[in-house]
Amino acid sequence: MLTNINKGPDDKDKDSEIGRNLACDGCFLYTTNSEGRGLSKIGSGLHGTLRGFLYARNPSLDQGWVVWGGGRLVHRPANFDGKQKILLNILSPHTLQCVASVPAPEEYVSGAAITTLALTSDGVYFYWVWSPAVLSDKNARNPPVFMDTFRLQDQDGSIIAVPLGPRVTLQRKEGDTSKSLNEALLSRLRPYTRSTSAASLIALTGGNTTPTGGAREETSTASSCGLSLKLLRRTPIYTCGSTLVMLTAPPGSSSSSAARSLFGSGTSLSSLRVLATSLCFSTASGQYTNRCELVDAPTCSLARGAGVQGLGVCYDAVNNLIWTCSGDWVDQWHNPGNQAPHHVCRRLGIQADIQEPPQDNLVACPEVISQLMRHVGFSCCHQLTSDLLNTVLGKILLQQPNIDTRHLGCVCDILDSAVSTQDSRLTLCVLIVLQVIFKSFIFKNESEEEAALVKKTR
Repeated sequence: MLTNINKGPDDKDKDSEIGRNLACDGCFLYTTNSEGRGLSKIGSGLHGTLRGFLYARNPSLDQGWVVWGGGRLVHRPANFDGKQKILLNILSPHTLQCVASVPAPEEYVSGAAITTLALTSDGVYFYWVWSPAVLSDKNARNPPVFMDTFRLQDQDGSIIAVPLGPRVTLQRKEGDTSKSLNEALLSRLRPYTRSTSAASLIALTGGNTTPTGGAREETSTASSCGLSLKLLRRTPIYTCGSTLVMLTAPPGSSSSSAARSLFGSGTSLSSLRVLATSLCFSTASGQYTNRCELVDAPTCSLARGAGVQGLGVCYDAVNNLIWTCSGDWVDQWHNPGNQAPHHVCRRLGIQADIQEPPQDNLVACPEVISQLMRHVGFSCCHQLTSDLLNTVLGKILLQQPNIDTRHLGCVCDILDSAVSTQDSRLTLCVLIVLQVIFKSFIFKNESEEEAALVKKTR
């Protein structure tokens, strides 16, 4: 995709290496090379773009993180860790050149040395993952990993960063912090003997032929989230707004052969292999929530031999997709989870504010209907993005029933009332409900009432 434009780092700078970075604005993909240097603008094949076509290129961009969010393409160079007064740079999406710099808020300036581990976005807000420890410090034990959430806004002709909420710490459960999450399963077994059959088995299964103390070293230098800082720099990290996901190699596999099967990728067993492990953390509290395994994807880049570390990944909020990019392949994934509340609120045209209950416990009927339709609109937005409505098998499993004309008539009456009162929020919610109805039910037009309602909705 993008060759190594600049020379690789020296041996003493290997600890500061970062992986590939990927960003998406809904139409184009912005990717760096495998070392996080340079930048290329490539068509995604959506919304009239040419899939795989190179639209622009900036080979001189410094090593760092490239993110798209809030309608802006931003870049944070790796050397900004020593310049805490500048948070990131704004890039032109057309020329890929720096056009402005964003100063860091006062609460982000500590004066001490820090290490940026990742900078990602959910399409609206930005999430900065960093640690106060330095990679060169070998004496650091269980360093904390922080995450700051902010957004960009215009103020007096300049762009500033506005923090959102307090700083959170990414941390595992108390019983799991002492163990490294990327500890290989075979490392707990006794070392293999130097025989031809054992060496062949190790090579096929992706093990290490020489016993090393890598697992013990990773355990002693693990951070608060369970991974070492050196590994976190190359771990693909993305977020949908409600969950921060870290992609790690499955236990018992090395980075070079994690995706190779014992029987090759052409057998039916290839879809049963674990290609990657997703470690999920809550963006609100920073607590570890669950762990998911990526399986049943025999045609993706991971199944073709690409390593998990250094893989570029990002969340596409416009199309509700997840993109991954390796040295040879770009994969497009459907987002199986529900969208974050602020994404649904923007889609429905409502503000994500918490309304206080009335003092007299009395609410007007129009307000009750508006609140109920808001909740129904949220549920329908989640159902529209689910797997069941997007696949033929899902529609068969749902066994689409016949439409209830009385229910459809009530929805149409609410829509007429919302249009007559010029309530745009309620109108959008009802239109989303109609989309779910037309996708979930069968219209046979057997009665005149049903035919009239269908004609009315048109």
